[in-house]
Amino acid sequence: MSTGAALGALTLLYTWRRTTNPVDSLRTAAVFGSLYWGTALTGVLYPGAKAMDPEFGEGFPQFWPFLALGALPWLGFWLV
Repeated sequence: MSTGAALGALTLLYTWRRTTNPVDSLRTAAVFGSLYWGTALTGVLYPGAKAMDPEFGEGFPQFWPFLALGALPWLGFWLV
């Protein structure tokens, strides 16, 4: 949870700070904003890891929400 909070704080900092180069600042904010979701998606790539705990069944239900949440910062960057 601390990693998510720190990445969120850095995203806000780089989104709203005053700078002479706003494009680089917003790009950095997009990286920080999507980093948590991208790393969460790669958790299933580790040997023996599964997307869900065995008592809850099979599947990867968080795939599409995580993908969408990871893409939103880049959509915002592109729109600016």
